[in-house]
Amino acid sequence: MFDITALGEILIDFTPSGTNGMGMPLYAQNPGGAPANVLAQSALLGSRTAFIGKVGQDGFGTFLRSVMERSGIDTRALVTSEEVHTTLAFVQLDACGDRSFSFYRNPGADILLRESEVDYDLIRQSHIFHFGSLSLTDEPARSATVAAVHAARESGCLISYDPNYRPPLWPSQDAARTAMLKLLPLADILKLSEEELTLLTGEASLATGTAALAVQGPALILISLAERGAYFRRGALCGLVPAFRWTPSIPPAPETPFWGLSCTVCAIKRWRRSAAWERMSCGRSSASATPPEGSPPPPRAPFPPCPPWSGFSPYRAEPLPPAALSAM
Repeated sequence: MFDITALGEILIDFTPSGTNGMGMPLYAQNPGGAPANVLAQSALLGSRTAFIGKVGQDGFGTFLRSVMERSGIDTRALVTSEEVHTTLAFVQLDACGDRSFSFYRNPGADILLRESEVDYDLIRQSHIFHFGSLSLTDEPARSATVAAVHAARESGCLISYDPNYRPPLWPSQDAARTAMLKLLPLADILKLSEEELTLLTGEASLATGTAALAVQGPALILISLAERGAYFRRGALCGLVPAFRWTPSIPPAPETPFWGLSCTVCAIKRWRRSAAWERMSCGRSSASATPPEGSPPPPRAPFPPCPPWSGFSPYRAEPLPPAALSAM
């Protein structure tokens, strides 16, 4: 069994790396892709992880496969395309350190993952299934993602969803919003940014926006707030968790994958001890069988209650006072 299986984009991020002797910009070749980042960081925390995706039959694809395997990620479901090259992205940083992306993905190997290439047995062997929205931008990866999410739901996986909005990859905001919201009812854990919260709900208020999303299905909603920390909602329980400071001797992990996966790893440990997890584990073999055509998916096991102490942060999870909530 795997703790987390993720499906989605894997690509090369070329990031600024100074200049050469002639003053020309240099770029470093880095493994990238939000779903793969989640798995890499999760593996460092001791989780058993697997990835489903597609790379090109080129040096970049070989590099990405090698990095994932060295990171402890199972790559049996990483498909190699003979048609197109591995997806590339160039990252630019402005004076404030904010990122912008230039993608070479028209097409890229990641968006050519077909429904028939998804390893459904791997999904059925997983406790948590994680995916993002970048695999929803184009066919055939869109259909492959939808099929994988439904397979995870039918198998009783806990589903984690990251609506990772990258404007250059969508024809319009409306198209992005429609595609992202379609799978929201199937998600148990939802991680997004303030920008993505506003995109999906039209709300700038964290309290109002997360409440609007909660009624659509997710049991736990997490909003990344950069240096301000993170906002969470679990039913009526909601609040702000301040950012923590790191010392220069400890390199910071990527913000979004690190704290998002901390929640999923804690969910794994808590679910394993819960009655809901026992019921799911006992019923997994029967749930994995193909149900009769037209039959509804099995009921989703209840998300376990959160204790007052978080398993990954030294802050107490308490509701904010009304005055603080109204200001968000």
